[in-house]
Formats: sequence, C-alpha cells, structure tokens
Amino acid sequence: MDATKSFHEAVEALAAFVTTFAQTHKFVYHLASMREMWLSLHLVGTKLDNVVTTAGLKETGEVSWQKQLMAAREQEEDELSKKAAKNALPFARNMRPNEPMEALTLLKFEIDYFKPGNSTKHVASMKKVFFSVVRSSNGRVAKIPDSYIPPHAVNYSRDDKNEMEGSVGSAYRGIWVDRKPADGKKPETDEEGGEQQPTTQNVVVKRLFFHADSIEFFRREVEIWSGLDHPNILKLYGASHCSYPALIICEDAANGPLVNYLTQQQPQRIKEEVTRLTWKLLLEAAYGLKYLHENRLVHGNMKSDNILVAADGFVKLTDFGMGMFALQNQAIQNNKFQELGWRAPNCRQTKLFRRSSFQDDIYCFGLCVLDVLVPQYSSIRIGGSQNEPHIGELNFDPLSKQVMQIIPDEGSRKLIIGMCNENPDSRLSLKEVISSMTVLLENAAIKSRNTSSPNVAVFKAR
Repeated sequence: MDATKSFHEAVEALAAFVTTFAQTHKFVYHLASMREMWLSLHLVGTKLDNVVTTAGLKETGEVSWQKQLMAAREQEEDELSKKAAKNALPFARNMRPNEPMEALTLLKFEIDYFKPGNSTKHVASMKKVFFSVVRSSNGRVAKIPDSYIPPHAVNYSRDDKNEMEGSVGSAYRGIWVDRKPADGKKPETDEEGGEQQPTTQNVVVKRLFFHADSIEFFRREVEIWSGLDHPNILKLYGASHCSYPALIICEDAANGPLVNYLTQQQPQRIKEEVTRLTWKLLLEAAYGLKYLHENRLVHGNMKSDNILVAADGFVKLTDFGMGMFALQNQAIQNNKFQELGWRAPNCRQTKLFRRSSFQDDIYCFGLCVLDVLVPQYSSIRIGGSQNEPHIGELNFDPLSKQVMQIIPDEGSRKLIIGMCNENPDSRLSLKEVISSMTVLLENAAIKSRNTSSPNVAVFKAR
C-alpha cells in the first residue's frame, strides 16, 4: 500500500511539472524557469526512489538518475547559452505589449533572488538576454513588487471542469510553491548545501486577461490588497502582474460563497439555528467591510460571490478594488457590463466607470444580505420565478412590495430599507448596520436557545 501511495505521489509530481512548465516553448520563460524546472524534476526522481524503496525493488544500472539529470541540465544550459549569444530579439514580430515587461520581470526576479541556485554560465545567459530586451524595447527596469509571484511558482489545472466562477476572471484551485528566500538575497540551504524544501500553500489562482495599459492599475490594487491583515479579509499571497494572463494567488476559502454555504446548511440545522448562523456570518462580513473603510478603502465590488466562507467557518471578503477593474476590462474587451446589477443605482445613472463610495458599498452589501434572506429572488436561483429579475440583475428592485413581504421580520426589513435606499445620503452608516445586525443576531440566538433540544447542536457565535 505504501508503494502504491508513493507511486501516485510521483505521478502527481510529474503531472504538476508538465502543467506548470507548459510555457517553456517561450525562450525567456524557459530561461528564467530553468532552475525551478530542475528542482521539480529532482522532486519527481526523489519520489520514484521512494517507490523503489517501499516496494523492496532493486536499483539497476550504474548511472544514477541524479547524474543523468545534472548532465541534461548542463546540456540544456549550453543550448540556451548559444541562443542567448545570438543576441536576437526573443519575441515574435507580433508580440503583445506586455511581453518586454514580463521578460524583464521574470529574469530580474530570478537573478536577484536565486543567483546562487544557477550556474555562472546560466546567470550570464539571463543577463545577456535581459539587457538585450532593455535595448530592443526601451524597456523600463522597474522595481519588482514585493507581492510578485512568477507564474512557474504556482501549479493548477487549466481544465474547464476545474474552473470556478469568479467575479473577476476565471479561478482554479492549486498549489503555490514558495521558494523565495526570506532575506531577499539567496535561497536557504540544507545541510548538504542544496536548496531547502519550499513551503507549499493550497491557493486559488485567478487568471485575468487585460490590455497592457491596465497593468499599472492592477499592480496598485494588488499592492493594497496584499498589505491588508484581518480575519474577515481573504489573504492575498501575491500576483503576477505583467504575465498574460495576469495571475492573482490568494487564500482558498474552501466553503465558497456565503449564500451557497447557508443554503447547504439549511437541511442540517433547525430553522432558528440557521437564522442565528446567518446573522453571525453577515456580521463578520460587516466587520471585514468596516476594516476596509477604516483604512480608507472602498470595496467597490460587493456582491455575493465576493463574500466567502473559509474552511474554518470564518467569512472572508475578497476582490475589493477589482470592481472598477472588472468594468474597465469588460469595456475594453466586449463592451458588456455583467457586474452592473450589483452596483448602486447612482453609480449606474451617472458615469458607468464612476468609482464607488463608502455609501455605495452599503447599498451593495444590502443586496448581499437580501440574497440570503429571500431565496425566491436569490442570485443563485434556488426558487421563485425564473422569468422575474433576481438579485444582481439590472432590473431587480430590492425595495419592491413583492420583495419586502417575503422578508421574515420587521427588523430585517428596516435594515434592508436603510441599506438599499436609492439616495446615498439617506443610507445607513456602516456603524448603524453593525448595530442593527448585532441586535438581530442576539434575538436569533435567544430563539435558537429556546427551541434547541439536547440532541441539537447549537453553535455559539464567535
């Protein structure tokens, strides 16, 4: 059984290698990822050794795979050195505008952080191509953001069946292999002088396609997000800002969107406990939004898909600052505005690209609350008429008589009316929203305790 498990691990490592380094037909990508490729293949060999050991097999042949792998690496470096010596422009004539910046970033990152892990010859090849790109493209050698993660450091399946819907771009679950040295100068070494094992993290990788003139906007938003630290804010590990597609690497909120999570909880809990859980989690979302506002940050993309539940049950807000980017991106590519139904009316009535305000966040958050309270009009369409507008669609009216009469209690109705007022100045403040939610949670907790029995588990609010 151990040998079978070891073999599966070796196959998974090989599959990860093939997926991660599929872009090595591109010369610069190949050049910059040579060290990482070698380390990944070395990992495959090590895992195959485990198969041999656990299965009690005998090794054959006098030449070890380590020697063969090192010889192949040296041969590959010789070939790359010859190509670099030609000093030719490493791009096709119809290159994308982002390619020079991507090439410079990939090469500079490898030279700056992993020079000791590369041979002298290979470092010379990378430097030669680096300066060739600078000369031929008038490229600007900018400082690499602290949040930068090269594409070859994340492994994820690109299959459509593994794609998750995201509010911005497509998203996939994967693994981030972090080898970046803590001191920012050289890789950590083990007792034998080789690189230490990297840290690995289960992540979600978001792929975004946009024009090169949006790179700086995207980079700024990523830098802001990566600097935030709060239990109700999804952790951003980093991004590849100038690759095509660009990548966002963030924490995996395994339980998905809040509205889906609560729908799944309903058959498992009594009604009063679901109500208590609902207000507890919505209150956590409010605290996450409060943290953003206290840091003078407008979320700008509040919608149900962006209120997630992590594996530990905590609510996480995500994709803040990306709402404006999503509109710009869609406008550039296909002139469709799929997010408009989640924006406040005053944002739609004036300028489509207008930035949201703090009060606009309140309106959009109100839609998210309503999405949980009235399943008949839920954005995930779990009930009600399929012909009527649902939450998140452009013609949906959150304060219509039909919607109001479905909301189960007066306190919840007053909250929605206050949050979703069309006049921004008449909307509740976030402090008032939190106060109202706290009262609703306390009332729900009392009802839950009164109706629970010894055989029903009651989960206390954090």
